[in-house]
Amino acid sequence: DALLYVDPGNVDTVYAIDESGSMATEDTPGEGTRITNAKKAANVLADLLRDGDRIGIIGFGGEDNPAGCGLPPAGSGTGNCPDASITRLARINNVTTPGDIGITKAAINNVTDRPVWTNIGHGLINAKDMLLANPGNTNPDHIILLSDGQENVNPLYNTPAVKGALQ
Repeated sequence: DALLYVDPGNVDTVYAIDESGSMATEDTPGEGTRITNAKKAANVLADLLRDGDRIGIIGFGGEDNPAGCGLPPAGSGTGNCPDASITRLARINNVTTPGDIGITKAAINNVTDRPVWTNIGHGLINAKDMLLANPGNTNPDHIILLSDGQENVNPLYNTPAVKGALQ
């Protein structure tokens, strides 16, 4: 019900969704698992897509190789697990509604918790790379991060490696 006096313009957005095993947790009985709630939030955002927007979806996680490679307390390793992120929806460069809203929601519903570690740093870098891939444009770029935040794989989101890559 907001009143807009100017066209809000188009946006480019990548949803980076945590697919790690901890997302299968249901914190409060009856309220759904973390992954279910992340998917609900992403579906609400998909309903806001407009003609001309750009959208992409990445499910991020770190491969358990070698076994236990995640950082303590969940793992016993150094945190140097390989990236096992999955592009769930390659970037749509010119959304048309309602068709691409349905395609986006189908991709969101394919997101699932997997036996992988939480690599938020890789997820953010992968999302940024998808946003900046050709063809470029002047739309504002946004990354929507949906995660429980229990990060245990390098690079950690607040390290110079990730901060520098996102600038």
